[in-house]
Amino acid sequence: MSTVTFPPTMSKEETLRALWDAQCTLGMGFAHSHEAPSAEKCKKFLKRGGVDYLNGKAIKTWFGSYPVLDPSGYDRIAGAGTMAKVANGTAEKRLPTKKLTQDEKFELEEKNPLTLDTFPPYEYPDW
Repeated sequence: MSTVTFPPTMSKEETLRALWDAQCTLGMGFAHSHEAPSAEKCKKFLKRGGVDYLNGKAIKTWFGSYPVLDPSGYDRIAGAGTMAKVANGTAEKRLPTKKLTQDEKFELEEKNPLTLDTFPPYEYPDW
């Protein structure tokens, strides 16, 4: 198992925020507003030891061994090597998404139509 070591000058809260900044949203998550987590919110989540999701983004990281972290959960979603890029300060920062107005939501749905009727109906087995 490979690990990533964060610089001793970075606090856990700063690290969590940096991981959040570099992570993408999943699926149609781009359609939702995700404001950046505050230092206080990061501190609250870190009390649990591990962070699964934070403000709509998957972190999938256990912080109990900080500053040495296992990147497997985070990198599975963010892309191989992304946690290491965060640790050395070269990760691409993904900006929070703004809160959409009703008109913007409607326009987004019009440009990206999703229909569930394209799936075949589910057939229940005869038991």
